[in-house]
This record gives sequence, structure tokens and C-alpha cells, in this order.
Amino acid sequence: LCYEAFIDLVQYNNKALISEFLGQIILFSCSEKVLLNEDFSANFKECVIDFICTISECERAVITKQPDLLKKVIEVACFLVSKKATQEEIDEGETLNDVAIWLLETFANTLPAKKFFKLIYENIQALLSSGQDSHIVGAFAILGSISEGTAEQMKKVLEEDIVKKYLVNAFNHSSAEVRGAAIKCISYLAEYLQPDILDFHVFLLPPLVKSFQDPNKNVVEKALFAIDIFCENLEKETLQPYLQTLIPQLGMVLINGASTM
Repeated sequence: LCYEAFIDLVQYNNKALISEFLGQIILFSCSEKVLLNEDFSANFKECVIDFICTISECERAVITKQPDLLKKVIEVACFLVSKKATQEEIDEGETLNDVAIWLLETFANTLPAKKFFKLIYENIQALLSSGQDSHIVGAFAILGSISEGTAEQMKKVLEEDIVKKYLVNAFNHSSAEVRGAAIKCISYLAEYLQPDILDFHVFLLPPLVKSFQDPNKNVVEKALFAIDIFCENLEKETLQPYLQTLIPQLGMVLINGASTM
């Protein structure tokens, strides 16, 4: 109820009553006493994240003018995204991971992109290099979610880092969750990083087509979706060499899908 009251005060222009304390409230919220407290429910933490999100939309200077505060919020949000969701959260339909991603996506769309991307990308790289499956899955989810709001910044690291270093390697990962997360990320990049992403068809299309043979059904479904978005904007001359492999593979997916119905 306390956080809901904070949200109301900010939304209805009564923030003067608490404006000088907003930074302190956010910092407290990102501590072991609130968002990092394992004893608090996911529903309560969602309310806290909603409060921070509201600040970023209605009073963003509170966050942008305090670099250490912004850094802390991003670190905590990335930590929450990288945590494996409980079965109870999954059954309810919306996980704490989803809400934390929504916060970062809101940041990407409302905060100065250059300042935000530098901090978020440092966290993404750390998660991708951690070797932990849930961290890698979370990193790809974050990359996809912020791709629209930070498109210009992301294009600058697209080739050497995102495509060649992270996405290409993820196709061969032992975890189906990681493979699926990487492919889903490609769907976002194919939509928001046009036309730059198309330059890397030689790195992305062959493994995407190969993913049609993945033993995990969810990976195959994500690959189909990613191929559709990626190929939509490809020039006919660029797509043509892939059709000889792509069409038979699509046929096999159709046959295998029909046989399991």
C-alpha cells in the first residue's frame, strides 16, 4: 500500500510532497531490504518496480541526474531478470523476470539512450560471460527488449560483439533455453535494427535454418518466427541462395508438426 501511495503521488502531480526523498526511496527499494529480499513476494516486488518505472516516466531527472542511482537500479533489474523464475510465477502467467524486463524496456524508451546503454550493456556483457544458463537467457531477453529504444547505440556493437561473439555461439549451446533466448533476441533485432542487421545474414540465416532440426519444439517455433521477420526485408538476390536449403527444411517442419498433432 505504501508503494501504491507513492505511485499515486507521482502520477497525480503531488510529487512535491516526496520529491526530495524519491532518490532515497529508490535506493532503499533496490537494497537487500526490498527488491533483493528473498522473503518478499513477487507481487510486492512488482509493485516496487512499478513505482520505479513511474518515476522514470514522470520524474526521470530523479534518476538521470544521479548516475550512481541509475547504475544501481540497472544492476538490480538485471539481477532480477537473470534469476530463474519459480514454477508458481510461471503458472500465474507473469514472472518477476518479465516485470524487470519491462522496467529496463521503459528505461530504454524514456531515458537518454547514450547514458542508459553504456550502463546496461556492461551488465549484459557480464551476464553473457558468466557461464550460467539463467544469466545468459536473461541477457538475451534484455538485449531484445531494449533494442527499439537503444537501436542506434546497439548498431555500433552489433557486428563484433552481439552477432559474432554472442549470438553465433549461442546456437551451439547445450541448453535449449539459451538457444531459444538467442533466437528470440534475433527476432527483436531483425525488427528494430534495420537495415544494419541484414548485413549479417551469412552469420545468422544458416544457423537459424539449422535450428529447424532442433530437438526442442520451442526452439523450432522461435526459429520459424525469427526467419519470417529476418527474411521479410531481405533483397530477393540476397535471399535466393538460401532457398534451396530453407524450403526443404520448412517442409520437414510442416511434416513433423503434422505428425505430432
